[in-house]
Parts: sequence; structure tokens; C-alpha cells
Amino acid sequence: MAAAAMNSPATQFSDTTIAVESDSKPKAKTQTKKRTGTTRLRTGCLTCRKRRKKCDEVYPICGHCTRLNLVCGREEPRALSPDPFIQGNNGGDVNAQVEKAVLQRRRFSILIPNPSPATILPPAHERSQRYLLKYYAQVLSMLCSTSVESNSFINVFMPMAMDSQPVLNSLLAWTAGHIKFFDESYSPVASEYRSAALVSLASALPSNANPDTTLAACLVLCAAASPTNHWYDHLQGAKSIIESASMTSPTGTLLTGTECFMQTPDGQWLLRHFAYHDVLGAVAMGTKPLIAGPYWLPRGGFILDAYVGVASEILAMISEICCLTYENKTSQVALEWDNQDWMPEPSLEGFQSWYPLLDLESRITNWECPTTTQEYLVELAESYRLAALICLYRKARDFFPSDTPHINLRISQHVAELVRILESIPYQSMAEGGLLFPLFIAGGETMDDVSISIIRTRLQGLLAHRGFAHTGLSTEILEELWRLKKRDVKSPEGRNVDWLDILKRRGIKLMLF
Repeated sequence: MAAAAMNSPATQFSDTTIAVESDSKPKAKTQTKKRTGTTRLRTGCLTCRKRRKKCDEVYPICGHCTRLNLVCGREEPRALSPDPFIQGNNGGDVNAQVEKAVLQRRRFSILIPNPSPATILPPAHERSQRYLLKYYAQVLSMLCSTSVESNSFINVFMPMAMDSQPVLNSLLAWTAGHIKFFDESYSPVASEYRSAALVSLASALPSNANPDTTLAACLVLCAAASPTNHWYDHLQGAKSIIESASMTSPTGTLLTGTECFMQTPDGQWLLRHFAYHDVLGAVAMGTKPLIAGPYWLPRGGFILDAYVGVASEILAMISEICCLTYENKTSQVALEWDNQDWMPEPSLEGFQSWYPLLDLESRITNWECPTTTQEYLVELAESYRLAALICLYRKARDFFPSDTPHINLRISQHVAELVRILESIPYQSMAEGGLLFPLFIAGGETMDDVSISIIRTRLQGLLAHRGFAHTGLSTEILEELWRLKKRDVKSPEGRNVDWLDILKRRGIKLMLF
């Protein structure tokens, strides 16, 4: 909405004509210059309004703040008064109804983006590549990233799109598919670019002359395919691209697989991007990652990642959790990680005597963020750390069912702490882009009404503001889980129903990225 203009009293008087009298000359009208007045900025970010600049209202960071590297401040939403009909309702607990109504109104005032991505959509007759790429650069890439300083969704993908037709077509397909969430008329455009992306990628695969751009195109299509199961097909294709890569280093050494991509910063991020989908997908399916090991971590140094921030090491430990196996037939516990020997069977003391679990528990518990990390990145990393502990105890609960009560107690403690952190992260902040995984993990292990309300509200906010369809599917799975648990429904094995049971029954490969 355009800024409203305010006319000062001086401006109102400028419309009058002043007559100047003279003793020797007849009255004559002097020309007066109409004052234009001033325009008060009522919309846009607080930074532009303070600088008295017209804001382009791009969300979450406007163009001026991006160009000048300024903090793009936004006003906090205001709570609305309760509906009049509730105030006059004599039935039930009136105070509770009023509180619920205010919370509901405030909830939706927070969830609806201002401005929403739909406000910058091009007209129906101008859906060219230029407009789609502008939308990707200004909106979609920002919704995916948790860091302005290290937004590889722009810094890596955009230059590649200028040199690679598969990457360009994949970005256009992803962008048009995302716009479709806000405007269904974009469905044909999304299908058209998706077909073009698949054709161009298929033509580039046989030679694999440029594995970095081929991998990038495959990963973009992976994100664009949600919420269908096709995202996992693209992920398996990305795995094949990584494993088939080979090159000769400057020293003459033959490099293969992940080593090829670790030679450049862009390649390192592509590996991390693959790991997001691979590791979090393994958690959602209860399987091992397609590629095991912390292959995406450099030998030393600090990583500020575009999606998980500073939690890349936590992601590696989650991958390690997914590789834990318990072989009942041989009564041995195995840790399939870096070719380590199998561990002996634990004693009757239960999971607390199982060395692989204790080792992981200790490393996750004692992990700390770098001291220079920004506060919101610390909170994001802490949410991943707590989610990793919950995943670890879920694995232990499967291996040691007799210890379930004690394990559930630990899980509930970490869920409560995780929900507290999730609630403290501001709505529509950049850190919110990486919250789907910890939200889902916490939601799957709680039946507390307050925690469920917080998680549900946050997931609804993610869907309304960011428009990623797999967020809605994740919410749907949790809602079904909560309904089944309230009815005390058991799994086919007789244990408490789990979200894994729902995903397997419905044949869903859930993306938690």
C-alpha cells in the first residue's frame, strides 16, 4: 500500500490567490507557487523510515538495507481486541474464550507475511525468466537461508545459473513452483519449467563434464519436488553424481567422490546441501543416510552455513545416530561409522552401558557454539542440538524397550527445553528458516497441550509465511499423530504409535529440510 500523503496547513493556504494593491496601478494577481508538502512514510521497514527513504518493502530484507548492509527493522505485531460477540457470551468460561480469541487473532496477525511474496508477483503476461529470477533473488533465496552474510542460495546457485542451462531451468522451476503456493495460475508455468529442467539435466548426465553444476541442478530439483516423494528420487540421483565424480588434483593425485567437491567453497556447500536432505531424510524414514560419514566437514575452521548456521557438526552427529544399528540375531550392538569394530553386547544395566550411545550423548551434550556467533544462530544451533539428543534417545528406546520409562523422561525434559527455545526465536526471522526439523522432532514426542499449541502455531506460521508445501505435510502428520495418541492407539507391534508408523502406512518420504 502506498504511503499516505499529509498536507500541512501551509499547503492548504497555498491554493488562495493573494491580491497586491498599488496606489498608481490597478490590482494585479501575483503568481504563487503551490507548495507540495511533505510525505510521511507509514509503510516499509523502520530503517528506511528513519532515514526518510522510500522503502521497496521487499521482505524479509528490503533492497536499501541489503545494498547498504543495514539491519532491516520491522514493527512488532499488535494484539487485537476480542470479538464483541465473545464479550457478550454468557456461556462457559468467558475469560478463557476471550483469551483464546485474542491469541487466535494475534496468531494470524503474526503468520501473514507483510508484505507477502504475492505482493511482488509479476502480472500474468510478464512471467518471463527475468521476473522469476528477481523473485528467486529477493524472496525465495531469503526464505531458505538463515544468514544474510552466507546466503549460498544466491552466492552459489545464481552464478551457476548464468553458465548452466540445467541449473537455470531448475531454479526457474523451483521458483515458479513456490509462487504457485500463493497463485495457482502459475501451475502451468511451473510444469513447463520443470519439464525443461528435467530434459536439460538428462542431456547433461551422460558426460557429467561439469559435476558441480549437474549436482546443483539435481539438488534444486530435489527441493522443487516437495511435498511429493520425487524429491528422494532426485536425491538418489545426486548421490550417483557425487560418487561418480573424479578429477586430478594440482599435485597429480586422483580424487574421487566427495573429495572432488571439497576442493572449492562452492563444492563444499553443495555437499552440505546434499547432506541436509540426506541426513534429515534418513531421520524421517528411519534409515541410514545414502552417504555415511561427516564428508562435508572441513578438516579445520569455522563454518557459517546458509541453512543450519553453525550446526554443521550437529548434523554430522545426527548422521552418526542414523547409522547406529542393533543386531538382535547375533546379540551384538554395531556402530557402523568410519569402519569401527562392532561393540560387545551391553550388560543388563541397559542403554546406559552402551558405549556408542554414551559417546554420542557426551559429544552432543558438551557441544558449544563458537563464542562469536550471533544470538539467533546460537538459538538455532541449540534447537538442533536438543533435537539430536531426542533422536538419540528415540534410537535407544527402540534398542532397549525395557528402559522406555526412563528414556521417555529424558526425552520429555529435552522437549520442554527445545519448545522454550523455539518459542523465543522471533516470528519471520531468518533463523526460522531452519526450524522445521526441530519443530517436527519436538512435536512427535510431546502430548502437552501448551507445547502442542506452540508447535502447531509455529508450523502454521512457517507455512503461511514461507509457502513450502512440505511444511504443511509435516503439520498434517503431527496432527494425525496427536489424534491417535489421544485415543491411545497402538502400533502393529503393540507399542505406542509413532510418526514413523504413519509415514510408513501412508507411503510418505517426508522432507524435513
